[in-house]
Amino acid sequence: MVVKKIRKTASHSRNGKHWDRIFSKPRVCDDHPVHQDRSDINQTNDTESEPLGGNNEVSERELITKLLGSFEVSNVSYISKLTPSFVCALAKTGWHHQMKALRDAIWKHIALETSIRVHIPTLGFMTYQLEFHMAHLLLRPSNQNGSSVTDDSIVDLSFLELANADGQIVPHSLHRGHMTLVICGWSDLQWTGYVFTQVDNDDLDIEEIDEFKGHFLTSEYGFDLTTPSQSITVRDARRYWLRLVAHRIQYVLQKWLYLVRTIEEGVERWKSQDRCNSGVTREAVTADDIKKSLDKTIQTMQLLRQLRDTLSATLRAYHYFSQPHGDMCYFSDITDCFSVQSSIVESFEKLTDLSTRLCSLDDSCKRFATHLGRILKLENNRSIIQSNRFNQESNMYQQASHQLNERVHKLNEETCILSKDMRRLNERSTEAACANQEEAIKTSRSTRVNVELLLLTTPLGMVLQYFSSEQEVLFFKRSPTTFVLATLVLMLLLRLLALVLQYGGTLLRFLYRKPSADPMNSQPLAQNSNTIELEQAQNV
Repeated sequence: MVVKKIRKTASHSRNGKHWDRIFSKPRVCDDHPVHQDRSDINQTNDTESEPLGGNNEVSERELITKLLGSFEVSNVSYISKLTPSFVCALAKTGWHHQMKALRDAIWKHIALETSIRVHIPTLGFMTYQLEFHMAHLLLRPSNQNGSSVTDDSIVDLSFLELANADGQIVPHSLHRGHMTLVICGWSDLQWTGYVFTQVDNDDLDIEEIDEFKGHFLTSEYGFDLTTPSQSITVRDARRYWLRLVAHRIQYVLQKWLYLVRTIEEGVERWKSQDRCNSGVTREAVTADDIKKSLDKTIQTMQLLRQLRDTLSATLRAYHYFSQPHGDMCYFSDITDCFSVQSSIVESFEKLTDLSTRLCSLDDSCKRFATHLGRILKLENNRSIIQSNRFNQESNMYQQASHQLNERVHKLNEETCILSKDMRRLNERSTEAACANQEEAIKTSRSTRVNVELLLLTTPLGMVLQYFSSEQEVLFFKRSPTTFVLATLVLMLLLRLLALVLQYGGTLLRFLYRKPSADPMNSQPLAQNSNTIELEQAQNV
C-alpha cells in the first residue's frame, strides 16, 4: 500500500475548527492505515494553480475561503490487492458522497471491466467522478514444478515455443491484469482518489524501474515508467488524473508490446519449423503431421482472438472517451497538459498498431489454416485416387474370379451331364445285374434240379447196371427188395459223400486248429460262419 502526501492544512484554522478531522477520516484495515493525510509541499498560498473553471470556480473558491477558511484536501489511497477486509474498511470509513463512486470502482475492478469515463450527476449534490478501469493481459513464464497452468492463469501457452527475456525457450502462461484509478470530489481541489491493481506487482520500486529500463522495449520506445514528478505538485484533480492515466497507459502499452512481440516470435518460429510448411521440407507429410499442425493453428487462432478481444475493448473504451462529444471534452479547457494528452493519444495509437499486428498475425494463421486445408484436400484426393486404384484392382480380381466361376460352372454342368450319363449307365448295369441275377437264380435252380436228378438217377442206374449183369459180384441176392434197398443205400451214400466233400475240409480245420493267444489273429465266430456259408455256396 502506497500513500501519497501532497498538502496538510493547519489543525486549527482561523475560525478554530479541526478541518483535518472532518475531511480525513482515519481508515484502518488489519491494524494498518489505508491512507494518511498529505504533507505540505509549499506552505505559501501563491502555489495554487490558475482557476480552470472561469468565474464560477473563482466564486466557489472565494466562497469556501470566506466560510470555512483557506484549506485544500486531496487524498489518494493505493491498494495493490483488493481483499474483503479492504473493501469493508473502505465502506466503513468513506463519506456518503463517495459511496457511489467507491461501489462502482470496486465492482468494475472485480469484474475486470475496461472504462474511461467522467460521471457528473444531474441532480443532487454536485460531484464528479473520474474513472479509469483498464484490463490487460500479462505474459509470464510458468512455474518450474511441471505445471504450466496456475490458479491465476487463464491460458496455457506451452504449445508455443516462447522465449523469456534471456532468450531461453520456457513454457509461458497468460494472466489477467487490471488497474483502477477513480477520483471523486466536489471541486478541483477537494477530492479523493482510489487506485486498485490486480495480479501484477505494480509498486514500481527502484529495482523494477532499472529492470524495465534495461529491457529492449523500454530502450526502443523510451518509456518512463516512474511516477511523473509533476504529479506530486499537482493539486488539480483533472490534471492529476490525466498524468496518472498517461503513466498507466504507458505501462499497459509496455505489457502489450512484450506480449505481442513474444507471441509473434513464437508463431513465426513454429511456422518456420512446421513440417506442413511448403518451404521447410520436401518430405512426405503424414496425416498425423497435418493433424498436429491444424490443432496448433486452431489453438493459436483462439489465443489471438482472445488477445484481439481484450485489446479491442481497450480501444473501444478510448474511442468513446476521445470522440468529438465524448468525455474528453471535460478536459478541453486545460491548456498546460498538452504533452500529457499527446502521450495518451500516442499510447493508444501504438495500441491500435498492436491490434493491427494481431489482425495481421491472425490473417497469417488463417492463411496457414487454408494451406493446411488444401493439403488435407490433396491428401484426400490422393487417398481417393489410391482407393480408386484399389477398387479397380479389386474389380479386376472380381472379374477374374467371375470368369473362374463361370468356368467352374461350365465344368459343373459337364460334370452334371456326365453324372446323368453315369447314372443312366448305372441304371442299365443295375438292370443287367438284376437280369443276370435272375438268370443266375434260374441257373442255380436248374443246377439244383439237375444235381437232385443226378443224385436220384445215379444210384438207380448203378443198381440197374449191377442187377442187369450176368455174374453176381456182391454178397446179396438179386431180388426186388435188394434192388430197392441198394438204390436207397446208394442214394444215402451219395448224399453223405456230398456232405463230406462239402464240409470235410472245414471240419478238419476246426478239429485240428491250435488255440492262439493273440485275439487279433483269431477270427470271430460270425466271420467263420460267413466263410462256411461262402464255401457252401461255392460247392453248390
